[in-house]
Amino acid sequence: MGSKRSDIHDRVLNADSLEEIEKAYREWAEDYESDLVDLAGYVAPAICADALLNCLPDNSATVLDAGCGTGLVGERLAEAGVARIDGLDYSTDMLKRA
Repeated sequence: MGSKRSDIHDRVLNADSLEEIEKAYREWAEDYESDLVDLAGYVAPAICADALLNCLPDNSATVLDAGCGTGLVGERLAEAGVARIDGLDYSTDMLKRA
């Protein structure tokens, strides 16, 4: 991992309060997707979305993405035709990007 990404990741993992987590994600929000997906090859959102798509009876279901971050899972679900996706996250900066 790059130094900025590594530093923020470590701060999130070692945080003692919600405020520390929020501050770290606020600083990371702009680069989060490029850091994880483009640079680190992060595939968990795609795997999670695909697993859910295999379980959905149809695309009219409403999906709640808890801890949605910048919306990577929701984006994949929307591309597959899921029309109603609600996202929740502690970080308002991440939600703005979603």
